[in-house]
Amino acid sequence: MAGIFLINGPIGIAGFLAAARSVPERRLTHQHRFDPFGIVLSSVGLFALVFTVRSGEHYHWGPVAGPVIPAFFVLTVV
Repeated sequence: MAGIFLINGPIGIAGFLAAARSVPERRLTHQHRFDPFGIVLSSVGLFALVFTVRSGEHYHWGPVAGPVIPAFFVLTVV
């Protein structure tokens, strides 16, 4: 049964070689900066989304979840 996963190796290597041959090299025209605020913001948004979906499903979207689930959903949208 595990043999089915062996097909991923040759396909991955072929894809890597095809990309290395066909994707042109790109020169950077300006210096890129690290954006810590964007990383924190996207991490909070993803956490809120996953927490909302997992906890809402766990509590059957009922009154046990209280205002926490809708609050995290609003945080996800924001």
